Amino acid sequence: MIGPVQASMYSSTEPLTAALFSVFFLGQNFRMSDILGMDCIIAGISMLGFFEKK
Repeated sequence: MIGPVQASMYSSTEPLTAALFSVFFLGQNFRMSDILGMDCIIAGISMLGFFEKK
């Protein structure tokens, strides 16, 4: 119903939410590689939204 682009964008945010929940609720620490990975995921989601065919 929402289309493949929106579905992939929503599914790409799952690792971000899992990482944030582990920091806030489980007391895990962020490393630089975690932040770099989150940046890559956000960049990929942004590119999906920017280059979406209309």
